[in-house]
Amino acid sequence: LAGLTPQSSPGLAVNQDGSSLFRSPNAGGHRRSARFRRRSTSNRVCGDKIPLKVYNSEGSYRIVPILDEYTCSQVLVIVLKAFGVDRPPEQFTLVNVVVSPPDVVKQRNIQGHITKMSVYQKISSRIYLKDISISGHVTTEETTQEMVRNAEISLHTVDPKELVRHMTMSDFNVFKKITPGDYILDTFEMQLSLASEKHIQDAADLVNAQMMWVIHEVCLEPDIGRRSQVIRIFIELALLFRRVRNFNSMLAIVSGLSYTAVSRLKKSWDKVPKKFINMLDDMQQLLDPSRNMANYRELLSSETMKPPFIPFFPIIKKDLAFLHLGNKTKLDGLVNVDKLRMVASEVRKVTDCTSRSYTGNDMLTGLPSLGSHLVTEQFESNAMKKAHQYLMSDQAVTFYVKVFDNLDKDERTLLEL
Repeated sequence: LAGLTPQSSPGLAVNQDGSSLFRSPNAGGHRRSARFRRRSTSNRVCGDKIPLKVYNSEGSYRIVPILDEYTCSQVLVIVLKAFGVDRPPEQFTLVNVVVSPPDVVKQRNIQGHITKMSVYQKISSRIYLKDISISGHVTTEETTQEMVRNAEISLHTVDPKELVRHMTMSDFNVFKKITPGDYILDTFEMQLSLASEKHIQDAADLVNAQMMWVIHEVCLEPDIGRRSQVIRIFIELALLFRRVRNFNSMLAIVSGLSYTAVSRLKKSWDKVPKKFINMLDDMQQLLDPSRNMANYRELLSSETMKPPFIPFFPIIKKDLAFLHLGNKTKLDGLVNVDKLRMVASEVRKVTDCTSRSYTGNDMLTGLPSLGSHLVTEQFESNAMKKAHQYLMSDQAVTFYVKVFDNLDKDERTLLEL
């Protein structure tokens, strides 16, 4: 028995080049067959339902689940059924309405053969159901003004605390879906069901997607002053994630800020206040690979760290991989029970993190300054709505367009209200 444990394995290096932050341990000679990977990946992508919001000329809307491969004609039939319209589909069309300041409205029919309807779902645009016998715009003046105001929403205008709330709810739901069996089957490189593989892959993609979100927002800002503000906002977000014990998002943001394309922007970093630089340096200590990320492990093993919290997913995968690859499953023809016990202990420790769901008290404890800002219920409602609109926008990168689909039914109803 080699006795190799996660605590004795090499440290995790954080990539600063063009490669991904997280790679599956099923690399080299320890990977599934290419045939199985291609088949399962295709089914996973095509099987994801996307919530599509469609309005009618009266201002009401319906949210219909669609697949990316549905054509506009197929979506039209689903929308008519959702609105309870029993007229032939040939009498209607779906139109894409786009607004831009100041009050410029562009309306274009979506051709019947068009697929990937979700690309039309943005803050500055809407999809409308239009009766072809009625000419003119489908939007009213009031609706146009609302869409213009929404188009101005950016990372600078969203309340960071509400953004952290929404993202933590979504991230926690991703981790909660992974069962102990999913971890074990993936560790031992056994064939997973499509649903189980999707749960593991979603958690793995989350880290890379959030890191690229940070890089995307910083590098797309042309003005040095505003770019330094974006950097400051992300440092504040990382600190808030730490307070609500979402270490996966916190370390993903820190990794994004440490990325070469961002860290080399010297003029922008010079404009970031010193106290924010000190905050970032403190959080970067958790990513220190020395002594197998001892700082991060000590934090998670402290007595004050109790569920719920979201651990850093690459560390989970690395620890399970070293337990599996560093210890033989059979010794002298007999099952290595010690190895199985170590794997079971590690899986149990990981699943315990999500054994209790986040509550309002957890969020308020992690975000102590939030109460002073919630002066009225109207302010709270507007802040939640603006944060949700930003996450649903194309500015927040493709992976957050599906944040709405990752929420439980009760959470989804809450956001709708």
